[in-house]
Amino acid sequence: MPALQRFLPRSLSIKLLIIFELVLLIAILALLIPVRSKMREQIVVDMQNELRGIAGTAALQLDGDLVAAAQHEGPQQTEAIARTRDVLEQIRIRDTLRPDNIYTFRRDDKGNIFRGVGPENAIKQRAEARNEMLPAFTLGIVTTTDLFNDPQAGETISAYAPIRNRAGQIVSILEVNHQSDEYFSRYRLLMIFFVIVGLIALGISSIVGWVVLNLLVIHPISKLKEGMVALAQQDFRHRVKLHTGDEFEELGTTLNKMSEQLNVARAVQRSFIPKTLPNQSGYHIAAATEPCEATAGDYFDAFALDANRIAVLVADVTGHGLGPSLLMSACRSALRALSMADLSPQDVIERLDKLMRGDLTDGRFITMIFGVLESGGDFTFTNAGHGPAMVVSNGRCKTLGPHRPPLGVGDWREDGDTLQSTIHLKHGDRVFLCSDGVSEAMNANHEQFGVERIAKVVCDHAIDSDSVVEKIREELKHHCGTSSMKDDVTILCVDRVT
Repeated sequence: MPALQRFLPRSLSIKLLIIFELVLLIAILALLIPVRSKMREQIVVDMQNELRGIAGTAALQLDGDLVAAAQHEGPQQTEAIARTRDVLEQIRIRDTLRPDNIYTFRRDDKGNIFRGVGPENAIKQRAEARNEMLPAFTLGIVTTTDLFNDPQAGETISAYAPIRNRAGQIVSILEVNHQSDEYFSRYRLLMIFFVIVGLIALGISSIVGWVVLNLLVIHPISKLKEGMVALAQQDFRHRVKLHTGDEFEELGTTLNKMSEQLNVARAVQRSFIPKTLPNQSGYHIAAATEPCEATAGDYFDAFALDANRIAVLVADVTGHGLGPSLLMSACRSALRALSMADLSPQDVIERLDKLMRGDLTDGRFITMIFGVLESGGDFTFTNAGHGPAMVVSNGRCKTLGPHRPPLGVGDWREDGDTLQSTIHLKHGDRVFLCSDGVSEAMNANHEQFGVERIAKVVCDHAIDSDSVVEKIREELKHHCGTSSMKDDVTILCVDRVT
């Protein structure tokens, strides 16, 4: 099947038209094949009936005594042959037979059959006996052969009729044969006519079918395709306009409702993205997020807890789309509430895990790194199985490893009492957090973007946090090329500027 697909056109209208024409062609062949067979059978029957009538009538016109005399040597044989030939010639002209289409045959006492009077003087020539001859000799009935192949004449049918003398005895039989080429030439002309009519019907049906298919099927499908492409490109303002009054219109209406709902969901989720990022207490923060679908399972936040502290976080719900985005919305609301309770990052994550565990079903979980930046330069964070996360200090890049499993993984044993870390950031130091949609983004050759590319940009002190975010986004697009993103992308970068 894949090999066949390479030879098929990509256009649905062409495919449907090909199917339609193939069905019609099969239908025409299904009619022509039995018609051809029946016509051939009927031609044979017509030839047999015609020859049976000619042979029976001609045999009655022949003088049996004269035919018998022509078959035996004697003083009367020459005259008998001439007179019999005259009668045969009249029959031949009347019934438009060829000279070699009419003969008489005789049978001797031993059952051998010889040619009698015909176009040539072959009285003593022994002939090939056919089964159909015997009933004419013995029973006196007119018989015909089926279509047989004569080496000289081709396909032929013969009829045999008894010739009787005045006493009513069968003295000979008359053979009248006819080649089938003339009959079948008319049959072939008729078949050619049917084929031409069929091809004309096929051509007309192609034109009509093309118009009908485009009007009733292809046009609505094209409109639906446009709507689906717009939906895939997250253009939720596009509307499918169909007034067909059938299932296509219903599909278009459903697609429009989906676009409206997804547009609302996207607008709600976008409202969760901080419109302004806090740049206080000696820090400069830049961030960006880009969903691979209408809504995302990634989430970043940065908000001031007080005049001297800023909370930052990046989280990622497994999967992407509407379901993870709903979970992330609930997570955001709960986390913001917990952050205001003057809890440590470790306690915030632990309580958030308990709150979200009932919602994280079907194997879903949330990776998250949450931390607090203090004006003195301390950064206290808890990493719940999230990465990539790194800090750049004194020109060296260090990975911020996990303290605990992601939220929602179930019961787990603590390795120690402290599930958070504190690092001191000096002027020029940098904290970088992103989702795995960045590091795991693949190009057409299935090569991941990788942590090394990220670290190279993050370690560049010649650019600020805003430029780090933009440069990673640009390099990510260059790496992926025409390949679409398979996961959400979220980036957050913090620079210690004082």
